[in-house]
Amino acid sequence: MIKLTARQILALRKLQEYRELNGYSPSVRVLAPLVDLASTNTVSYHLRGLAALGLIVYEPGQARTCHLTPLGKQTLRRYRDGVQTL
Repeated sequence: MIKLTARQILALRKLQEYRELNGYSPSVRVLAPLVDLASTNTVSYHLRGLAALGLIVYEPGQARTCHLTPLGKQTLRRYRDGVQTL
């Protein structure tokens, strides 16, 4: 079962929305205000946590490479549909 915090859900949602609108992922600096955080270090911390859960993948040190995995997309859909656990 994957339980996510409100901030993690918001990060997944904003990552996916930005990618759909722009065709590429946001930078950590761009993502920070989208998830109501001032620190890019805190955003990076949340991204590492989501990656550890297998919900996103990204190339460390590479800009704009973050995207949701199939599990991340499924998890986001379940949270959108009101089902909060897998």
